Amino acid sequence: MDLDLETLRLLENINRTGSLRRAAESAGVTQQAVSARIQLAERRLGRALVHRSRSGSELTDDGKLVIEWARPLLEAADIFAASVRTLRSKADICVAASQSISEQLLPGWMDALRQAPDAPTVRLISGSSADVIKRVRGHVATLGFIEAPEVPTDLASQRIRSDPLAVVVSPDHPWAGQGRVIPPAELPRTPLICDDKGSGRCTLELALHAAEVDGSLAPPAAIMTGTGAIAGAAASGIAPAVVSRSLVRPHLDSGALVEVEIEGIQLYRPFTMVWTGQPARTSAAHKFLSIITSRTDAGTTRTNRHTGGFVNLSG
Repeated sequence: MDLDLETLRLLENINRTGSLRRAAESAGVTQQAVSARIQLAERRLGRALVHRSRSGSELTDDGKLVIEWARPLLEAADIFAASVRTLRSKADICVAASQSISEQLLPGWMDALRQAPDAPTVRLISGSSADVIKRVRGHVATLGFIEAPEVPTDLASQRIRSDPLAVVVSPDHPWAGQGRVIPPAELPRTPLICDDKGSGRCTLELALHAAEVDGSLAPPAAIMTGTGAIAGAAASGIAPAVVSRSLVRPHLDSGALVEVEIEGIQLYRPFTMVWTGQPARTSAAHKFLSIITSRTDAGTTRTNRHTGGFVNLSG
């Protein structure tokens, strides 16, 4: 690969700080080392990545494009590093969560655990819903939190939250006209940007089927990892996207993206807790759940397949 992770992180820090010096300090290296690494990357690509001036440094248009492409890779590397670190730690309970749940709910859960007295030590693993299910089935994780619309029948389950999804487009897209409502039949024939785990696309397919809309969804316009990459691609006008409304709220507020309404259809992706039964009844699991319950919406709905004597998150 022409650019390694360390170089990509340096470019990201330069973009964030506007300074080679501050980027070097953040990485714990000298400014000369940063400059040499950037120059090597520029020679390999044949493109200028950083514009230097007396007032500071900023990425060129090519540099900004490289960072936009690199964000999913850097996010995946961070998740990998965090997961590897958990292998070295001893914990009272292992919890696995899908990417969207990790982004939306885990920060609040961890804050609640940090503040709670006698909180259990928790090992957290993030991955796809399929990975979470495998870890729960294999008893690697005591509890799993998935975003897939369909839950395996061999696992006990309880819905903890409904995550609203939004169809978003760039401001220049024909769908972005003020007051524009999209007929449901228009979606199946429109290529969409979707996440690599497919939960948004699956939710849309189920909603269209329930609304008796004929036809399968068109092949994706693009398949991407990470909300940032999906939002950036939609904002650039590549295609509409179906994403979590809460995760793209900053893009909607800034006007970089526009949400469009689907006539007669609202999209909600379920966030569901899964477990295998007996292992989920440990005292650490119950204590973990009692702590995070305070961070879960009071009106959560329950869809237990098996109760197993398990505590209710809805209180």
